[in-house]
Amino acid sequence: MAVIHRFFVEKARLAEGVLDGDEWRHCRTVLRAGVGAEIAIFDGEGTECRAEIRTADEKMARFAVLHQSQTPPPPNHVTLAQALPRNRVMDFIVQKATELGVREIYPVISERSVVRLETGEAEMRAARWRELAIEAAKQCGLNWLPQIHPACAVREAAAQGTRHDLALFGSLQPDAQPLWRHFPKEASARFRAMLMIGPEGDFTPAEMGAIRGAGFLPLSLGPLVLRCDTAAVYALSTLSYEMGRLGTK
Repeated sequence: MAVIHRFFVEKARLAEGVLDGDEWRHCRTVLRAGVGAEIAIFDGEGTECRAEIRTADEKMARFAVLHQSQTPPPPNHVTLAQALPRNRVMDFIVQKATELGVREIYPVISERSVVRLETGEAEMRAARWRELAIEAAKQCGLNWLPQIHPACAVREAAAQGTRHDLALFGSLQPDAQPLWRHFPKEASARFRAMLMIGPEGDFTPAEMGAIRGAGFLPLSLGPLVLRCDTAAVYALSTLSYEMGRLGTK
């Protein structure tokens, strides 16, 4: 059976039946797909289609939808607030967070963040992160893309904790507890959790106070000092597992 390749199309272009830009360029020049080829299309908002390319030129292809389905949003909602590390490290975190089903990502500018976004750079980085999220979703079969918010300060990100049933931050403080101690024994299958991961060197005492003041609880990730990308993937994986069990209890 031939492999059906997946392509991302914005909702408006999906309605028009148009595949263009980088997605069509990859389809045409790398995969050598042309008129008559069957492809899979998703819009990042739950819609997935099986389609056939009907016409094509160098700039774009027009396709006809053969079958369309709608994937409901994941019942559990995870938000990641990540203090900005070096470029490639943040790229990795966005990719893995997408694969793990994170619904929102807040890039956070901490006093100890290695990266400082200059004027105009924030938009370029945001576009890069969106591209990485799209590629991750294409690879793992995900039909919902995470919302990647503009970079913000620690206090602004911490204020989002009130929208969630559980708000945690990775911590090496003595009162930090493992996830199973924080996680409710009984909870709705539609559960919202937010996780904050600090920069290398951790949050400053003032930032830590603001995070705690916003209702975040200190989460232990074990006795070792983890790199921020390891901490994010580890915490998101265990959180995803626990939240996935809600529907089976």
